[in-house]
Amino acid sequence: MTTNRSDISTSVDGVDIFVISQPDASFINLGTLSTNGDVSRPISITADGVTVDNKGAISTSGDGSTGIIVGDPYGARYSNVTVTNHGTIMTAGGTLANDPDPPIFASGIDLFGDHNKGVNYGSITNVDGDNVGMNSVGSYSTLLNFGQIDSTLAGMVIDQYSGDEVHSSAINYGSIVTHWDGSWGMIALVGDNILKNYGTIQVEGFASFGMSLEGDRNHGENYGTIVATGEADRGVLLNGVGLSFANYGTIRTTGADSIGARFSGENLAGTDGGIFTNYGRIISAGRSVSGVDSNDHFVNRGVLIGDATLGAGDDFYVAGKGGSLSGTLVLGDGNDCIILEKGGGNLMVADFVAGAGTDDVIDLSGLSYHSFSEVMAHATQLGSDVVLNLGPRDQVVLQGVALEALAPDDFVLSVSAHSHASLWEHDLLGMI
Repeated sequence: MTTNRSDISTSVDGVDIFVISQPDASFINLGTLSTNGDVSRPISITADGVTVDNKGAISTSGDGSTGIIVGDPYGARYSNVTVTNHGTIMTAGGTLANDPDPPIFASGIDLFGDHNKGVNYGSITNVDGDNVGMNSVGSYSTLLNFGQIDSTLAGMVIDQYSGDEVHSSAINYGSIVTHWDGSWGMIALVGDNILKNYGTIQVEGFASFGMSLEGDRNHGENYGTIVATGEADRGVLLNGVGLSFANYGTIRTTGADSIGARFSGENLAGTDGGIFTNYGRIISAGRSVSGVDSNDHFVNRGVLIGDATLGAGDDFYVAGKGGSLSGTLVLGDGNDCIILEKGGGNLMVADFVAGAGTDDVIDLSGLSYHSFSEVMAHATQLGSDVVLNLGPRDQVVLQGVALEALAPDDFVLSVSAHSHASLWEHDLLGMI
């Protein structure tokens, strides 16, 4: 094991202070390391199986200068490396253009390779440039934050180079704050990876994102708090096919035109946008939920404050037991299904298309209604709306619908012990 207790600095471009090139070596920094040159790193790891622990202070001010780096952005990859920060890492340089290759960022910790692990117990700060707190490019790697990340562009990133980096995870137990427009608290830029938040995430810039899944079959979970304060911010973004996200905590967006949970406008019509399940609270100054042209699926067993809009795809919305929506459900175009569980709360639906042969349907099979006449016995016309009083916590208001327009095929009813609701539930579980 090698331990540094000295204070060392360099101002030369492309010069690293410590290069750990011996496989399975261990290195501890107790001193102060600073670089001022471009692409100049205090600690660079160029071997497999290395363990590095920073307990001192690391700072960089040059463009493209990462605090601690494993490998390099353009090919050199090393595996089974563990980087731990108990001290401070600060980067103040900008992003270095490197045409035709991608730019080089000045991250706090960069991991390039498979089966690597980055852990932060201290503080990582990016004060300038499009920079990242913790970044991983590779498969089967893990990023963990127990401390503080204060970043310009992104807090924790699962990134890509070849596009086949899979089965990595980024998990936040501490705090992440980002400041720039278009920033991310946590983001997975390639598919088949996992993001989880148990701590706090706050994004402050215009059109920024608390947690963003931007690759097919990614999965995310929030048990903590996500706060997005800027205009047009999104608490959670789902951009891809077959995505899944479960919220057990709180998602709050406070800016104008903000959205709590958003399926991305880049999702193509007819594709599977994935499933978002809410057990916690989503509170938005704009919309709590927003779908797009893809086939989007939303299950609410928690609290939604703000309108929920499903978009133009063939979508379903589950008004789950114990859930509530303080706002209006807007179905949009497409063949949409509202699934009402017993105890699913009161639901105001803006644009249900009623009548024989029409697209939209309400699934009441979880409420033990067996015939259309039985449903209609609980339906009344109130002004221009139809009110379905289906149980103590089960009321649906269909705005702008005439009672006589309703037809039997507007509803799915319970017909056997193997009800339609159980089939929907099976489909939902299969998607998670």
